[in-house]
Amino acid sequence: MCGCGHGRGWYGRGWYGPRFACWPTREERIEWLEEYQRDLEERAADVADEIRRLRERARPAGTAV
Repeated sequence: MCGCGHGRGWYGRGWYGPRFACWPTREERIEWLEEYQRDLEERAADVADEIRRLRERARPAGTAV
């Protein structure tokens, strides 16, 4: 919901909703960006884990890093 009370939501990179313009409040933007940041951090950790697993599988048994 935006600051003026109209139902809205983020979609991709833009804001969508009824015909007239209405932007989220500063607090709503901060909340959305913090959530987005947490999601990106989680995805980055997942990628790092997958890279680690692939490297471990490719390493011959008994060799150290």
